[in-house]
Amino acid sequence: MITDELKPCPFCGGESFIRADESHSTAFFVGCSDWDCFGNMMWDETEAEARRKWNTRAESAEVTAIREQNARMVEALRFYAGSIRVAAGNDGGWRAAEVLAEIEKEAGDAP
Repeated sequence: MITDELKPCPFCGGESFIRADESHSTAFFVGCSDWDCFGNMMWDETEAEARRKWNTRAESAEVTAIREQNARMVEALRFYAGSIRVAAGNDGGWRAAEVLAEIEKEAGDAP
């Protein structure tokens, strides 16, 4: 029995599914459970290979762009938090520093 869990849909983050293709003797479909999502559905001849391909697919260009944008926003927040602290005699910018710490903690980037 195969126990590898499927990763969420790379397009909408929804739950994924895998099922045997009843029209073929050895084929398995894997895709997004949300039928409103236009994410890709893929198939392979074995369940193990279908799972492997779904779980190792390339990240979409949109997700990559969002990750890059988030990284730039965190860098800007670092800069402004530091600038405010300096301008206010190290007493200002405390909220920006708190938000930055929360973001880094959530992302696993905390120093």
